[in-house]
Amino acid sequence: MKIYVISHKTFQIPMENPLYQPLIVGQNKVENSAGCLFDHTGDHISEKNRRYNELTGMYWVWKNVQEDVVGICHYRRYFVTPAGKLANLLAEKQTCFLEEKDVRKLLRHADVVVHNKTFFRENNRAQFEKGVNPFSWDILEQEMRSMYPDYLSALQTVANRKYAHLLNVLITEKRIYDRYCEWLFPLLFQVEKRLDASDKIKNMDRSVGMIGERLLDVWLLQNRLKLKECFSINTERKDWKAW
Repeated sequence: MKIYVISHKTFQIPMENPLYQPLIVGQNKVENSAGCLFDHTGDHISEKNRRYNELTGMYWVWKNVQEDVVGICHYRRYFVTPAGKLANLLAEKQTCFLEEKDVRKLLRHADVVVHNKTFFRENNRAQFEKGVNPFSWDILEQEMRSMYPDYLSALQTVANRKYAHLLNVLITEKRIYDRYCEWLFPLLFQVEKRLDASDKIKNMDRSVGMIGERLLDVWLLQNRLKLKECFSINTERKDWKAW
């Protein structure tokens, strides 16, 4: 079991635990990188990082890792137990990060561990379109209809929700993780081609990564997987939010 900590720079992991493995993404050359892995080795799409964000790291884990259970988190965002969340809120302490025993226990009762819901005032699609060119969702919907028509109903359901499991973070068995990636990346590659060809979309930075954030819920819903929501903290701030 490994939880891969995605970063674009060197950083200090806030705990000493071999469960957590730093993974530097985006072909970045960084100093003091002892102990880090890089997503521009092996089978990779590291060159796409400007658009895909942490998803280039997710792709690398899919193609290059053999573990029974894998997780994705960020250099400043980590899953914690409820006690860890409370300690962060009340005393700004960074403690009670998930350990292997915690993950094993969670996965006895769920297929996938995700972070707590992020709630919106508007529906998911409207919230997405505030941060990404609105034509992107139209392209996503068109490609979904072409590639995975059985998922259209799930896409519409997720679009109309007023919450989402964001950030492209999760923990699950590698066999489930692989199934998700096998579905996700062909769709994202095709959406990216359409975005490139569109004269209505100018700024592509982070666009595909933000689309990927919404697609996790689509895949989970369609495949009827059991979820366990988990608190997380942001180690760079007193984290009043659940994500």
